[in-house]
Amino acid sequence: MSILLCENEFISNPYSKAKIIELVSFFGNDNRSIRDIYEYNELAKRVLTPGLLKFYIDIEFTGASHQFYAKYEYRHYATNIFKIIWKIDAYKQAYIHAPNELIERFTNMVMNDTTYCMDEGLDKMGKIIEYKTKEASGGHLSNEERKDLERFEGIAKSVFLQVREGLSLMAEISGWAPKSFFFGDFRKRLASMLNYFLVQCMSSKYMGLQQSGGDKLHFKPSKFLRDIIQVYVNLSFDEEFCSEITMDQRSYSLEEMIRAAKKVRMDRVLSEDVIEQFEAFLERTEKISVQTQDLTAKLGDIPDEFMCPISCDLMKEPVRLPTSDTVMEKSVIKQILLNDEHDPFNRAPLKFSEVQDLPELKKKIEDWVQRKLRGEAIEEEKPLKKGEKEQKGDIMEEEKEGDEENTYSDLFYQKKF
Repeated sequence: MSILLCENEFISNPYSKAKIIELVSFFGNDNRSIRDIYEYNELAKRVLTPGLLKFYIDIEFTGASHQFYAKYEYRHYATNIFKIIWKIDAYKQAYIHAPNELIERFTNMVMNDTTYCMDEGLDKMGKIIEYKTKEASGGHLSNEERKDLERFEGIAKSVFLQVREGLSLMAEISGWAPKSFFFGDFRKRLASMLNYFLVQCMSSKYMGLQQSGGDKLHFKPSKFLRDIIQVYVNLSFDEEFCSEITMDQRSYSLEEMIRAAKKVRMDRVLSEDVIEQFEAFLERTEKISVQTQDLTAKLGDIPDEFMCPISCDLMKEPVRLPTSDTVMEKSVIKQILLNDEHDPFNRAPLKFSEVQDLPELKKKIEDWVQRKLRGEAIEEEKPLKKGEKEQKGDIMEEEKEGDEENTYSDLFYQKKF
């Protein structure tokens, strides 16, 4: 029955599917008959993984506003099934060979959920700490404050459970399907998220609450750190991911990462082999950090024409949005449209397939970077008017081809410093 529900021609409403998935999840852990279906049924091996991935995605966009939090419950049931079937290699292979668009959207949802729930949980933890501190100092909580405290504890317990499951999924998938985190700007998003989570898990503010009841709220820094470090290690082979770790100005802290390694070693939540791999990863990222700072210093201020209006970073793949005529970074608009297919500047309907590549501007950016790296003085140009852009692009095509040994791709895009 669960297999049939993964095919839309039988039941198209994700909330109808959710009830069956809930039952399968509930009985699946202990029911040998269901586990035999997973292991031996060829139909299950073929359709269950893509069906669950699609369900995980579709549950985001269906139902009334009051069902916003219900999606986490249903994804919890799907995650329970993933944990069982991914013990069987056939289901891992089904995931690896699923359509890239499906994997990309699924990974996007996992990262979105985990980030939102961590922020929501930390916000509620801050309020819980305020009330706990007031009580500890002899203060009296009013009935309304006590109700708020109970509500905040309930929310924190729910969202931190989702954080734990999200991090567990990422630690699992990054080990045998790392491509899941290499779409668009996923490296940058994941690096920023992991760095931020690690710093929060090492915060004395929250660690203190863990010792006095935080554990019942599913706030378990050691287990969070275990999965965070596992993701770092699993993706440490990718140079661009390592670069994004160090380029995160908000949360990257070598000192906190070293402290985290000491904590997981002391708490014995990771093998010594993985911890040593993490420490080797930290040595590499610190070297990359020095190289990145040197590159940033050489580039200096970025001309407005080359800067993405949303990320405020140098564009690598500039595109034009036909609905607002805005020029921005391709990976940034792709991420936005994964969640909401509207132009962020005027809310007009927009699909990613409609955005227009700008090869002339891309080449202009590459030429500017190469000249900056050679130390040439560059007079800042005023942004071209719309009618002048095509003419300028033709002129640029006739300019020098550049040094093959120091291309922008080597120095910036691929982060080979």
